Amino acid sequence: MKKKKTARIVAVIALVIVFATSIIASWISSDFGNVKVMDVKIVSEQNLSINAKLWMPKDASADDPRPAVVMSHGYSAHYNNMVGISLEFARRGYIVIAFDAYGMGYSDLNDGITQPEWDDGAYAALQYLGNLPQVDKDRIGMIGHSRGNLWNQNAATTAWQNHNTDPTVIVPHSLMLISFSYTPIQKLSNGSFGYALNEYPVSVGTIFGEYDEFADSVWKTRPEEYTSAAMYSMGAGVRGVTPDIYFAYGDPTPLSPDEAVKAAEAGNLRASFSYPNTHIIAVFNDKPIGDTIDFMDITLRGGEHTMSRDDQVWFGRQSALFFGFFGFFVFVIALAVALVDTPFFSTIVRPQPKSMNTLHNAKEGVAYGIIFLLLQVPMLSLYFYLSGWPGIVKVWQPLPQGPYFSAPGLNPTVLLDLIISAILILVVFLVYRFIGKKSGSTLDNLGFNIPARQIGKAVLLAVTTFGIAYAVLCIIYTTTGTFVSFLEFDIIPMNGIHWAAFFKYLPFWLLMNLINGMVFNSVTRVNNAKEWVNYVLIILGSSLAVLIMLLVQYISLYTTGTVAIPTSAWHDLPTNFATLQLLGAIIIGPVGAVSNRVLYKKTGSIWAGGVLAALVGMLFSVCHVIIAYV
Repeated sequence: MKKKKTARIVAVIALVIVFATSIIASWISSDFGNVKVMDVKIVSEQNLSINAKLWMPKDASADDPRPAVVMSHGYSAHYNNMVGISLEFARRGYIVIAFDAYGMGYSDLNDGITQPEWDDGAYAALQYLGNLPQVDKDRIGMIGHSRGNLWNQNAATTAWQNHNTDPTVIVPHSLMLISFSYTPIQKLSNGSFGYALNEYPVSVGTIFGEYDEFADSVWKTRPEEYTSAAMYSMGAGVRGVTPDIYFAYGDPTPLSPDEAVKAAEAGNLRASFSYPNTHIIAVFNDKPIGDTIDFMDITLRGGEHTMSRDDQVWFGRQSALFFGFFGFFVFVIALAVALVDTPFFSTIVRPQPKSMNTLHNAKEGVAYGIIFLLLQVPMLSLYFYLSGWPGIVKVWQPLPQGPYFSAPGLNPTVLLDLIISAILILVVFLVYRFIGKKSGSTLDNLGFNIPARQIGKAVLLAVTTFGIAYAVLCIIYTTTGTFVSFLEFDIIPMNGIHWAAFFKYLPFWLLMNLINGMVFNSVTRVNNAKEWVNYVLIILGSSLAVLIMLLVQYISLYTTGTVAIPTSAWHDLPTNFATLQLLGAIIIGPVGAVSNRVLYKKTGSIWAGGVLAALVGMLFSVCHVIIAYV
């Protein structure tokens, strides 16, 4: 009875933490009630629906119009990544809109053929923002992260070109490019090719991390030398400027704040900033956020600062969400255990089968360790071979993006799941044949050989747990306007596009997680080891290869300026995007392993834990990837 109460108590505490942290995050996002935060829908010029979040200072009005900024997130993300920097601008009196690009978040997807990727909704967001009566149309900026800067620059170029024939078209007067380069190059009026925005009175700043994973593929240079890149000189007019300065186009002489204001008035201000971190962290770091605030204050407010650049509260929001994010996973697992204790589901409980591994001496322990490490090799050797930057570089890939496999970021993992599943099945067979049978193990020790009715109940348990957890997500967002998230990782209520992808990819996640459950509990687990040791073993079994790959990539990046494995085997596709995806795997892998182990121990089979791990993992995977046929 005590154990039954424990699971319920843990579930309730975790649920309270998730709700409490979401409320705190929502409170901070509204600057403690000083800013009104609203969901808005925009219809683009392509007649596509764009989802966006709008921050409106409560004292803004048509009689007191404010400067405004458009926030564009990066590839395979959505507006939530820009909430931290958005709230910092809203606190300073800016009106801010952050939108979901096509095929991401809750925006419609474009087909990539009749509606090619150009601005991906940034132009429509700019026009919507500039036509709000509370916005000063002459003081609008655009801020992007990563690929969002391509959309912003394309949108800005289109706006200025249209403005030449239609003065009512809203144009931006400054852009901050975070973790990206100057683009696009196009034919100018004098017949040459160059940076399109140089023709217009637009001030542009750049921020680049000293350890940016995309430096080589985007800037064609080491990250700390990005101002020497050809693409940089295209937009700045000079090369090799020292970071953290303001200067005029074509003149590397550093400008004072007053001189920078004059250059901004002339529309030829340039700025260059750097910070000691990676690509993603640019929008979760005090320095680049502070540099962006200063730049927009100079270009849109004539140098007037309403608040110190160091007065930032976004970190408090992220800190709260950290506990809510991981609290959500604790809630899911504890809820499942609590449901097992109900009369209906308690009938699936049976004694936990023994593992096929029992270590009697150090020699067996060494052999186990060697085999354990060797099992990481398939992941290490195959991941980058199958991966790359899919959906952008239009080349043949092992599993090309198409109508069915429509999420390019997930496609490499489909093949990886199939190949590694086959390898693990072979491993289980060999362990059973040469170790398990000798110790008296049978197929029952694998944890899947139970009556069909009990399998059905176990699957129903997983689905019920997932359904309740998903309902919690919906309630949290409906009541607080906050997603369960941490940094760039989001778990959001899904729309029809998400659900379609969810069910397309789910069979592959089910296969992998069921096999993982069998391996973790019948091969990785050691019968005579303490339970905490077995948890450590299965967590490492789920993530050690990923951790090794991350260490190899980032140690190389921090020491040489480039990742150790820069391209995949398929037509030299850059692996930087694939490397970033590993950050998500290092989170969801252990979550799946722990849920597998907890429910195996509780129910005596792999079914409930394997299915639940697949459902939660699929939800996590679909929520922050682009889903579009391009």
